Formats: sequence, structure tokens, C-alpha cells
Amino acid sequence: MSGPDPSSRRAAALSVAGAGTSGGKTSAATTVCGLLVLAGAVALFLGVGSDPLRAWRIYLVNFLFFTGIGVGGILFVCVLNMASGAWGRNVRRVAEGLGMFLPVSLVLFLFMIPGLKTILPWVKHPYGPSWWLDLDFLVGRNLAGLAILTLLGLYILYLSLRCDFGHAAEEKLAVPAGPLQRFFTKGWKGTQQEWPRARSRLGFLSPVYAIAFAVVLTVIGVDLIMSLKSQWSSTLIGAYYFVGSFYTSLAALLVAVIWTRRQFGLHEAIQPKHLHDIAKLTMAFGIVTGDFFYTQLFVIWYGNLPVETTFLIDRMHDTPWRIVSILVLLLCFVLPLVAMLRQSLKQRGGPMLAFGTAVLVAMWMERFLLVGPSLTGTASIVFGLTEVFVTLGFLGLMGLTFISFITRVPPVAIGDPILDTIGETR
Repeated sequence: MSGPDPSSRRAAALSVAGAGTSGGKTSAATTVCGLLVLAGAVALFLGVGSDPLRAWRIYLVNFLFFTGIGVGGILFVCVLNMASGAWGRNVRRVAEGLGMFLPVSLVLFLFMIPGLKTILPWVKHPYGPSWWLDLDFLVGRNLAGLAILTLLGLYILYLSLRCDFGHAAEEKLAVPAGPLQRFFTKGWKGTQQEWPRARSRLGFLSPVYAIAFAVVLTVIGVDLIMSLKSQWSSTLIGAYYFVGSFYTSLAALLVAVIWTRRQFGLHEAIQPKHLHDIAKLTMAFGIVTGDFFYTQLFVIWYGNLPVETTFLIDRMHDTPWRIVSILVLLLCFVLPLVAMLRQSLKQRGGPMLAFGTAVLVAMWMERFLLVGPSLTGTASIVFGLTEVFVTLGFLGLMGLTFISFITRVPPVAIGDPILDTIGETR
């Protein structure tokens, strides 16, 4: 591959410079997100005081959902690195913005530790292997796993942003200035030296992160989903959770890309073909997630073991949760197939925004479906203002994290030489 062309760099940087024109809109979005976080915190506090099981249930649902988006955002970047994918370089920074939720997830898990005694049934009524179902061990292994993912993800972000800020300083391009710029350009030795070094490190770290992603999310799936149901076991729950998390993160990426494109005027850098490709990838992982869903259902149903089938019966037969199950099936797995039949739809922001939002809502319902009946029974769904405001609080926290990141860095990865080859590869 030939070296980067400075003229194409400048063309990309012109789009980045447009980020400064939307400060008023992002300030308004930041204010709204801050108010949502405040409302969510108050709702959680009041909920823990009045009905702790219900409050910690919705906290856990949102922790599982938004953590999956955060870790999946960095995984998308790692997949691009491992596959040398050129098509996704223009939207890589948006995925990194989603990945900035990783350290927040680590802190949110710390806040959830007092509630684990309430939501984990085996703490008061032990069953299963005591060496694994030990609260201190559970906290330790999940904290360690999230810490590993966070450290790996932040270093991957560091390598990416250092190349951007360093290249911008070299070429005297307009990028968001401030302490971040000084931090990332400290000791900069030039693009020709820094980029090959960064690419080599990213080539090593990306598969390491992918493996850690699978292992850590498997542990979280087993500890915080499977163990909620007394005596229930599934050898597929871990894989189902981490595949579904990547599917969710792709839908979130589609929504975030459309918002960023409109907000910062990046219509030249992020084109309809990028929406088309993200939509196709989202559809593909929707099919993979549906396959895991069916595989788990098939094995449990035809195994016909009461200790296993009760998990399905609680959610699929003669309970209010059956309606939620049908909606999840339609929106998560049927909608992607139908929505993606027309190629023209995949290149239009409006339909893709609706599609991505529908998938996100459906996957949130799916997480609620996995957790809810195990904790509060099947007589009723139990959903009210506590659930609404705590969920909006998590959404606001994700929004705050993303906006604070994307407004302080170049929203397009201008320091990536592969970015220049996009026009030649399509």
C-alpha cells in the first residue's frame, strides 16, 4: 500500500473541522442526557428503598444491555484491524465512542455489588457448586474481566487517537484542541514512524481483545443471567449473550453513525454506502443471534428435562411474558430479514435509523425477558416508572459518554492510512 496522500488527508480534515459548528446542538443533547442521568439515579434510589428486588432487577437488565454495546464497539474496531477492512474506517471513530462506555460499565458494576445479595437467589439459598457460586469469587472474576476489557480497550483507543492527533499536528489540520491534543501528541515522531508501530500493536491487541470479549461476556452471562434461575443450566448462554451483545452494538453503531453524520455534517466522509454496509453486518449478526436462540430452544425443548424446560415455559406459555417473547422474536430476528430485502432502504438514513432503533428496543426487551421472570416471577411483568426512568438514566449516561468523546476528538480517523484507500476498494 502506498503512503498517505496529504491532499486526501486535508479533504478528510475539512469534514472534521465542521464539527465545531454544532456546539449548540450537542450542548442541548448533553443537557438532556444529564437530566436523564439525574432522573435515573433518583428513581433507582427511591426504588431500592421501596422495592429493592425490582430496582436491582432493572439495574441489572440495563447493565447487561449497555455493557454489551460498549464492549461491542471496541470489538468492531478490532474486527476491522484483524480483517484489514477499509470500508469501516470512516465510522471507526463512532464505534470507539461507543466503546468509551467500558470504564463506565466497570464503575456501574461496583455500584451493583450491594444489590447482588438481593438478585442472586443462591446467596440465601445455596445450590450448585459452592466453589463457583461464591459471592466474593463472582465479584472478583467479573471485576477482573471488566478491568481487562477496559484496559485493553483504552489502550486500543490511545493508539488510534495518537495517530490522529499526531498526524493533524504534522499537517496543521483543524481538530479539536486542548489537553487531549497535548497528551496524545507528546513525543510524536512522525506518521511514517508512528503508524507502522501502532498498526503492529493493534494487530497483536485486536485478537487478544476479541478472545477476552468472548471469555468475559461468557462469564457475565453465566453469573448474571443463568444463575438467576435456581438449578437451571445452559451450556450456550455465554455464547448467546456475547453474540447478542455484538448484534446490539452494531445496531447502536448504525444509530450513532446516522446521528454523528447529521450532527457534524460528515456527509462526504460517511456516505450511504457505509450505512449500507453496517446495515448488512447488523442483519448478518441478527441471523447469527437468531440461530443461537433457536439452537438453545431446540436442545432444551427436545431434551424435555423439567429443570431446563421451566425456563422456557415461564417465558413462552400462559404468562404475560409470552407477548414479550413474540415481540422479541419478530423485532430481533424477523424484522432484519424483511427490512434488508430492499437495497435502497439500506442507504437511506431515515429507514436505517428506524431499523436500528427497533433492533435496540427489541434487544433491550430480550435482556428484560432473560432476567425478569427469574427474579419477580411470571404472574405479572411488573413494569412502571422505576423501570422507565432507570432505563432512561442508563441511556443518558451512554449519551453523555459518547457526546463528550466525539466532540473532543476528530470524528473521522484522519490518521489512518487505510482511510485513503476506501474510494479504490468500492
